[in-house]
Amino acid sequence: MRNLFDQYEQPENKLTHAIVTALAQDSQLLRGFLKLMGCGKPPATRKLKVVEQSLVGELEVSEEEAERKGLPDAWIYDDEGWCLLIESKIASRLTSGQLSRHHRTAQRCGFEDITVLAIEATPTRIKASRWLITTTWEEIYVWLISRRAESAWARLVAEYFEVAERKFTDAGYLKEGSLTVFSGIPFDEDNPYSYLEAKRVLKLLLAEVRKDTRFCREAGIDHTLEGRGAITGKKSKAVWDYLRLKGASADAKHTQYPHFTIGINRDHVNVTVTLPNGMLGPLKRNFKDMGYQGFKGCIEGVLRSMAPLTVKDEGFTPWGAAVQRRYPGRSSDAIIDGQMGFDLRTAIPVKGSKVKLQEQWLEFVYDTYCQKNSNYQLQFGAIIPYARSTKVHDREVIDLIKGAWLSCRPLIDQVMG
Repeated sequence: MRNLFDQYEQPENKLTHAIVTALAQDSQLLRGFLKLMGCGKPPATRKLKVVEQSLVGELEVSEEEAERKGLPDAWIYDDEGWCLLIESKIASRLTSGQLSRHHRTAQRCGFEDITVLAIEATPTRIKASRWLITTTWEEIYVWLISRRAESAWARLVAEYFEVAERKFTDAGYLKEGSLTVFSGIPFDEDNPYSYLEAKRVLKLLLAEVRKDTRFCREAGIDHTLEGRGAITGKKSKAVWDYLRLKGASADAKHTQYPHFTIGINRDHVNVTVTLPNGMLGPLKRNFKDMGYQGFKGCIEGVLRSMAPLTVKDEGFTPWGAAVQRRYPGRSSDAIIDGQMGFDLRTAIPVKGSKVKLQEQWLEFVYDTYCQKNSNYQLQFGAIIPYARSTKVHDREVIDLIKGAWLSCRPLIDQVMG
C-alpha cells in the first residue's frame, strides 16, 4: 500500500508534504512547530491555513508546473497578512535568489508579515536575513521524536523520515547529510533486522562517533579518513564498517593496520578492534614478540576497562573472535573455513562474573595467529545482543560502543609499538 505521505515524485516534496499534512491535522503540533522555528508571535492556530505547491487563493498545480513557476513548496498563512513560506531541498542546495523570489511573491500576494523557512540536509550556506529562518531535516526529525508520545501525527512523520532516508540513500539521492539522527539500534523480535535499516543506522552511528573529536583523540581514531567505500551485502546477515587509526597511512589499505570495526547483525552489535590478516610485518612482529603472557596481560587490561560497561548494561559482553576465510574472486563473498568466538572472561577471572574459566580459548587464538598459514584475522572488543541489552535500543548504546573501543587501547598500543 502506498504510504500516506508518498504523494509526490520529488523527494523534498514528499517530506514537505509529510510535515505540512501533520501540521494541518494537529493544531498543537502546528503551534509547537512555529515555536521551534522561532516565528515570533504567529496568529492563533485556529486562524491558520496550509496549502502546497500553489499560490494562496489559487488551485494546486502539478509538481512540474510548480517547479517551472518557482512556487514555494508550502504556505502556512492567515487572512490578516501573516505567512510562513516553506522551501526545501535534499540533494541540491538552496540559493538566496530563490528564497528572495519567494519573499517577493508573498509581497505581491498582499502579505506584510512574511517569513521564509529554508530546510536542507546540511546546514545552509545562505547569508542570514531578518525574514529568513533556516533549519535541517535532522532538527525537524529530533523535534518530531520529542513529540511522538503525545502526537500520533508526529510519530507517523518521524517514521516516514526513517523510511525515506533508507530509500533515498539506497537510490544514491541522499549523498550529503542526513534526514534523521541516531536514536539506537531498532531491531528486536517485533522489529526484525533489515539490510536497508541497518545501513541507515550504521551511517548515523558512525557520523555521531566522528563528530566526537575528543573521543577520537582518546581512542586514536582519525575521524577524517573514510571507512568502506560502499556498504554492500543485501543478502548477508550483517552490515559493517570501520574507522582508521591515527598513524596509519592514509594511502595504505585499512587491512595493513589494526582498525576499529562495528557491525550491526541480525541479533547483536559487535564493536571490536580488528587485527587483520594483512597487517604490516613490523606490527605482526610486535604482536608475536609480546608472547602469550604479554598478550594475556593486554586482554586483562581490556577487561578491567570494560568492567563498568558490563555493570551499566548486562547484555554487554567482552568478546574475542577469530576467522579463517578465502575469496573465490575479487567481488565474491568470503568462504569461511574456520571460525570461533568466545567471552574474554573465560581466560581471566573477573569479580562477580558467572563465566567459567577456560583459558584455552585465548591461548588458541594467539597461537594460531602466530603460526597462521591462511587468511586469518582476530577481533577483540564486545558484542551487545539485542535480546539482553537494556541500552542498545536508545542513544546510550553509543557510550557502550565508545567505551569498548577505548578499552582496547592496551592491545592497540602494543601492536603499534
